[in-house]
Amino acid sequence: MKFICESATVIIQRLGTSLKKNRIDVFILLLVLTASLAACSQSQELPEASGETMDWERQEIILEDGIPWSVDEQGSRIQLGEALQPPAEWENQDLGGRNEATTLSGDPDVQGALISQTDGWLVVTYTRGDTYVYKTSDGGSTWVETNAPDILYVPGAVGFINEDRLIIAEKLFVGAPVFITKDGGESWEQVEMPNERAVVQRIEVTKDKIVMFVQKGEERWEMESFDLGDSWSIIQSLQ
Repeated sequence: MKFICESATVIIQRLGTSLKKNRIDVFILLLVLTASLAACSQSQELPEASGETMDWERQEIILEDGIPWSVDEQGSRIQLGEALQPPAEWENQDLGGRNEATTLSGDPDVQGALISQTDGWLVVTYTRGDTYVYKTSDGGSTWVETNAPDILYVPGAVGFINEDRLIIAEKLFVGAPVFITKDGGESWEQVEMPNERAVVQRIEVTKDKIVMFVQKGEERWEMESFDLGDSWSIIQSLQ
């Protein structure tokens, strides 16, 4: 592009001396070359792509009447799209008129986040064993229901990893299983825990690692993953 721009400049300078010989043709050519130089100037003002993305501050997502809103640290809210479609299984449920619902309704417990400018997750729970998962790939304008893990009780901690990976830790009921999806919600697998009744209190996701803080009575563990949840190392506290 730089070579083309320099060549166009030289051509304009040389053609300027021949305007009197062939005014019309040269004038047309000068217009073309001038337009090219203008495009060159604009392209040179743009920064070259470095392959790095801007840092993104994750934003919480809430639902009001089924409509998703993003909330930043200052509490400012932005509506992300229209009301979400009801879960597919509602079509066969007449409880509370679910089979007639056209949007997500009621007052569910919601855990959600925009993890990038385009990608986000929503975990929506109404009651025991009644949890649904949605994701967006266009910044929240539209949401698609994915498969949900086999949760018998209700979710506790949730870890938003990336557009393909999400962790949902169940609160203690029969046990306290932890589920992870690695394919955008198509399938789920359980994470091996130090004890089947150990409960994940919270999940921290950073650029470098994932940490799950786990507790059973007085016993405490930290489970760390440096490969997006593929493998885990366990550190037991002395408390």
